[in-house]
Amino acid sequence: MFSPGYRRARQADHRADPWAHCGVNVALYRPGGDAWVMTEVAGVDRTADSLSVSGTTARWVGGVLEVCFDERRAPFGQRLRGRVRLHPATTFDACRTLDPRGAHRWWPVAPVAHAEVELDAPRLRFRGHAYHDVNWGDEGLEVAFRRWDWSRASGAGATRILYDVDLADGGHARWGRVFRADGTVVESDPPIRERLPRGLWQVEQAVRTERPGSVRRVRSLEDTPFYTRNWLETSFEGRPVATVHESLDMGRFEAEWVRFLLPFRMRGAWGRGGGASR
Repeated sequence: MFSPGYRRARQADHRADPWAHCGVNVALYRPGGDAWVMTEVAGVDRTADSLSVSGTTARWVGGVLEVCFDERRAPFGQRLRGRVRLHPATTFDACRTLDPRGAHRWWPVAPVAHAEVELDAPRLRFRGHAYHDVNWGDEGLEVAFRRWDWSRASGAGATRILYDVDLADGGHARWGRVFRADGTVVESDPPIRERLPRGLWQVEQAVRTERPGSVRRVRSLEDTPFYTRNWLETSFEGRPVATVHESLDMGRFEAEWVRFLLPFRMRGAWGRGGGASR
């Protein structure tokens, strides 16, 4: 959805085929140095239970989602190769719309899960809380949204998801749910909206929390002209928990200077029509 090639294709014809502008993103954050992959290719291979894009294949095997990848990192092409096995506590049929017209949808498939990560390049092993969701829509994100904040807090046997969305028409949508390992879903609406310090690119960031002063930014993971990702510590049901947080500014994303910068982080983005092989 952030592909410069797909953007150009949609400008020429709003019926442009999104399957001709597919990508793989892998992000590894670690004390020894982060690793980033954003590869754009033309086309994918699909079956009923698997999806292959570039050097990455995802498939369901006996209730476990296995993702195997062998990709090249930006900007110098070092290899990032390994496997992720995601074990859901349960799966949820909880698809919902994110805008009043129903053009954009979100499905938290396995919000409560754990993962086993085995990397060969670089050589690394770890495990921990995991999460799997799907987003899809009938139009570009910029048509419906101005900006949003999203967060995921994982506790003992439960995950809390919070959305705060500023719509393109000037409206606002606010949504929160707690998904539990036993399959139950309950509403969650922490009352306090706490602003986070802006980063290098000055993107506005905020997160909802249960009590003032309970948010601590452990690390900024991504700080870009239109998107930020943070590792936070927040309060969930009275306990401090690790939280993944993101902010997206579609006004910034639409700026021509931002679109000029995007291809520098994407392998293949300079190819004809946005597609290229590795």
